[in-house]
Amino acid sequence: METLKDMTPADGSDDSKGSLQERAVLVRLERKNVWLGKRTDKDISAAIQTSKGLTKSHGDYKRHLFPDCDQPLEQALNAINHVDYVYRRRTLPWLPGVNIIATPLFLTFTEAMNEALTALDRSRIELTNQWPAMVAAGIANSKGTASLDEYPQVADLDEMYRMELTYYPVPDSGDWRVTLPADVVQNIKDRLQEDNEKRLAQTTIEIWKRLTAEIEAAWKNLDGKKLRPEWLARIKELAQSIPDLNLADDPDLNAAAKKAEELTQHDIETLKGDPDLRKETAEKAEALYDNLKDLF
Repeated sequence: METLKDMTPADGSDDSKGSLQERAVLVRLERKNVWLGKRTDKDISAAIQTSKGLTKSHGDYKRHLFPDCDQPLEQALNAINHVDYVYRRRTLPWLPGVNIIATPLFLTFTEAMNEALTALDRSRIELTNQWPAMVAAGIANSKGTASLDEYPQVADLDEMYRMELTYYPVPDSGDWRVTLPADVVQNIKDRLQEDNEKRLAQTTIEIWKRLTAEIEAAWKNLDGKKLRPEWLARIKELAQSIPDLNLADDPDLNAAAKKAEELTQHDIETLKGDPDLRKETAEKAEALYDNLKDLF
């Protein structure tokens, strides 16, 4: 490989590292319908539509039920968003509602998820403790627009603001013990194998896209007025995890990850204090981004 421009996402896996079933686990983040503390107000919506000459298709007015008293709810919603971020950052899409995690990353993934879920538990408990006072304040601050029956009961909060992880093995085309004609079973096995290969190729493309997005963010940050430190940690984390995330064992993807990690060899303070080094690093990031962006 002489240039990153020759890269193409791999479409298969390397069995030398073991089967997909040995190298990965499926995971599902289960969540309930989260209540956001808002209600569509039909009367206000109709009044706005009439005064502005609008129709319902232009949208509805959503009324906040906790004006100036929603901090515990915001903390719970932020905790939910953080759990979701940690989950999506460290896994790859596989099936609708189900992601895949490489087994070498499993322990760090569960540690990060347990920490995020524990923070969610704490925020949910605090929300539950504060709920009666919040509802009373919300009604008092609503200027007559809110009523008690618009708010969930305290007993409902535990389900609304809870998230749980469930793990599954990756389906194996060789593990079918059903009483069906041999040709039907073989057809099922073949289709399952094909499906796994297609999904594996899709996960590889997803990694390429994530890497490209991080490189673009790094280049723009280095080329901007304010140098932020987050891009260093994000690129380093992704680049170092790619050899394990790369379940298809795409050599070009591993090579691109190494080039991306090279951008992080200097810390943020060094880059801030050396304009020439910062410019050089920005040019490397731009060149790498230019090579990657045309892949998709």
